[in-house]
Amino acid sequence: MGSANSTSAMPFASRVMMDIMLSGLKLHQLNGCGVSFEQNLAKVPLATKREFLRKVSDELGLDVSVKLGRGVVLHLEQPLGRVLLSQKTISSLFARWQRLERYVHANHYTEIELHDRYAIVQHLSRTKEEPHLEEDLAVLGLICALVAQSGASDVELFTGDNLEQLVYSYTSNQVNPQALKPNKYWKIRWQNTDDQELSFDVPKEMGQTWKYRVQESIGVLGLFDCSLENVATHLCTSVRSLQRHLAFEGIKFAQLVQNMRVNQAAKMMLEGDSCLAEIGFLCGFSDQAHFTRVFTQWNGMSPKAYLAIIQ
Repeated sequence: MGSANSTSAMPFASRVMMDIMLSGLKLHQLNGCGVSFEQNLAKVPLATKREFLRKVSDELGLDVSVKLGRGVVLHLEQPLGRVLLSQKTISSLFARWQRLERYVHANHYTEIELHDRYAIVQHLSRTKEEPHLEEDLAVLGLICALVAQSGASDVELFTGDNLEQLVYSYTSNQVNPQALKPNKYWKIRWQNTDDQELSFDVPKEMGQTWKYRVQESIGVLGLFDCSLENVATHLCTSVRSLQRHLAFEGIKFAQLVQNMRVNQAAKMMLEGDSCLAEIGFLCGFSDQAHFTRVFTQWNGMSPKAYLAIIQ
C-alpha cells in the first residue's frame, strides 16, 4: 500500500471503518471478501474500501452492506468507540461524529440535521465523485449501530421522496431490498433512549481465538510485563507455538500489544485523571515521543488532538 506519507497523499478512508466492516462480516458468520491493507495505519486508500464493498455487494448481496456497521459492537473499547459513546446521548454522539469528520478530513463526510427522535443524513464527497450506494449504506448502517449503542431502541433507516420508505430495521436486522436505491437524503429514526451501561457479549467463537487469549493474558500481566516470552509462559505454551497460532489468525504479537496500549491510553484520557506523560508511561510506551507517534499512527490524530475532541 506504500508508506504513510504516500497513503495520505491519495484519496483515503478510515482504517477503523474497515475494521468495523470486517467485524460486521464476522458477526454475521460471513467470509471476508479478500482485500489487503496495512493494519497499523490510520488510513487506507479509498480504492481499497470501495473494492471491499463492491465484493461484499457482488458476492454476498447489497443488503449486507448496511448490516456491516453492527461490527462496531466489537470496537467499543477502542479510542474512537470511546470518544463517540462516552456520554451515551444521541446529541453528543452526532456532535462528536461531525467534529471527528472535520478533524480527519477523509474524502467522504456527512451532513446531519438532528431532531428530537430522528436525524436527516446526507453522505457527501469533498470531490466531484459522489459516494457509491454501498458506501452510503455502510456509513448509514454504522450510524444506526452507534445510535443503538447510545441507548436508543427501535432504530430504523428510511429513504424515498418523503423519507418514509423503510430501508433497514437495526433491531430486527432486516433489510427491505426494494428500498436499496441511491438517494440524496436519508432518515434515521429511533424511539426512547435510556442510560443503560454500554456492554456486549463476546461471541463464543471469539473467546476461542488465540488473539482473545493473548488479550486476556496481557490484561492479567499488565502492559509493563507483556513480553512475548511472559505471555507464552502465562498461556502454558512456547514462544514459537504462540507465534504460529497468532500467524494462523493473521495476527502479529507486537501489533496486538500496541493496539492494547493505544486503547488503554484512550480510556485513561477519557477518565481525565492523569497527564499525557503519565499515561504514556503507565501504558508501557518507551517515552513521550513513542506514545505520540504510535497513537497518531493508529488513530490519525495525536493524543492532544484526541483530547480536544473530548473536551
